[in-house]
Amino acid sequence: KLLYSMQKVLTHEVGAGAPCLKCGDKCPGLDLHFWRKICRNCKCKQEDHDVVASVSTRGIDNIGKLLMQDREVNSENQSPTKTTSPTKTSPVKQSKPVAPVAATYEWTPQASDPKLVDSYVSALPKDKQPIVGSAGAKYRKKQLMRQLPSHDQEPNECHDLTPQETTEMSLFVKQYREKALGVARVEENPKLKVTMFLRWSYYSCAECRNPLDEGDAVVWAERAGSERYWHPGCFSCAECKELLVDLIYFYHDGKIYCGRHYCELHKPRCAACDELIFAPEYTQAEDCYWHLKHFCCWHCDQPLGGKNYVPHDNQPVCIPCYEKTFAHTCSTCSEIIAPNTEWVTFEEHHWHANSNCFKCTQCSQSLVGKPCIPKGSMVFCCSKCKREKI
Repeated sequence: KLLYSMQKVLTHEVGAGAPCLKCGDKCPGLDLHFWRKICRNCKCKQEDHDVVASVSTRGIDNIGKLLMQDREVNSENQSPTKTTSPTKTSPVKQSKPVAPVAATYEWTPQASDPKLVDSYVSALPKDKQPIVGSAGAKYRKKQLMRQLPSHDQEPNECHDLTPQETTEMSLFVKQYREKALGVARVEENPKLKVTMFLRWSYYSCAECRNPLDEGDAVVWAERAGSERYWHPGCFSCAECKELLVDLIYFYHDGKIYCGRHYCELHKPRCAACDELIFAPEYTQAEDCYWHLKHFCCWHCDQPLGGKNYVPHDNQPVCIPCYEKTFAHTCSTCSEIIAPNTEWVTFEEHHWHANSNCFKCTQCSQSLVGKPCIPKGSMVFCCSKCKREKI
């Protein structure tokens, strides 16, 4: 069931204090960066923290509003005498979803027959079944935040958009609402279909191409066509391969996508703030995109435009932060090895790749470009020097 709330919450306060599911006790709790969508304590993403349900559903709340808007438009344009078919209806024009058949489900799909809900859930992988208190419930909560980020749907959820960017984003959302967004439903697999040669044939899954068993619960997405069905466990994003959370899909060129990856087909996404970029100018580096104002050091937020930086995990780091946090220390001179300097590594030991540092511990002969015998933090030119020293 798609609901929405009008309550405003500051983005950097969302989920504050939630424990990190990746770092455990190493993270004191979610402290969301003011414009990045990461924790300032552990650098993990917001969805990697055990945020409360009201936080994880913000994206789907906005989707609910978009679907309601579409229903209102359709209602205004509908003739008073027009009747609709009781069978397959548009995912965006649908009536109220059926009531949950089991109180243990956090969410239930819209189904042509309530009995199909149990069949649908049981056909999902065990760790992805939306049962209250289970691993599947946590998976659903994480995917709600990952696949349907609220800042892809609502300009007010974004950081410091200009009036022009706000207008462009609103138009973009309106276009994908009208052309791509849909909510799939669960139906009983049709028995047979007639082929072009007037022969009966079983339907096959649109993803895995394996036959769909007669009477099984299948997923149907109207935008994909009237004769395309999926196994419940196959209705996944063409890009990230994750199950489409709550059967919300975006259709494009014959494929179904989650909201995140559909948007990325059409707009670049800032690698720093995770928001779509509607500005006419932006930075592209390390196979990623950034708002001009967000091309900053991953650690200290110092602007890096026109400055040297070091890429670390696909994020730019300024030279001082790199040397403080990531740079190695030379085992000979005990000085920091600068990022633009060549060095030699053996296990956890490192040396400047010059004759002053990478040399025989016993006779001081340079070992740059020569064979050597390492021993812990020491390195030798031959067995004789090793025996004499050790």
